[in-house]
Amino acid sequence: MQIVTLIRKKQSKPIKTSSKSPLLAGIALSALNPFFLVWWFTVGLKLVVDSQAFGLAFGIGLLFGFHIWMDYAWLAGTAYLASKGSSVLKSRYYPMLILALVVVLAYYGIYFLLQSLGSWT
Repeated sequence: MQIVTLIRKKQSKPIKTSSKSPLLAGIALSALNPFFLVWWFTVGLKLVVDSQAFGLAFGIGLLFGFHIWMDYAWLAGTAYLASKGSSVLKSRYYPMLILALVVVLAYYGIYFLLQSLGSWT
């Protein structure tokens, strides 16, 4: 469907966003993200337990101090790349980018399908 859309050069309608409470939306999307929850119930919990070796309050504070800067660095980097990526979306290279991504997704889809069918025999 993506390839047909690229060939016909139809533009999709822009997504309407609300600016009522982006902070609450961000908190809800993070807190309810299943990958976020799984990470904190596995790796995150292990980090908290290990950090208690330095004392309950100091260890958790130390963990927070070392962990939070990585979150901010990741978010700042993602925001920067997204802002620079908007110029790609407006360029003539955008259809080629979408086509390349469709090819990669199709490859992996076919590969995983063949792998699953091969494991049934």
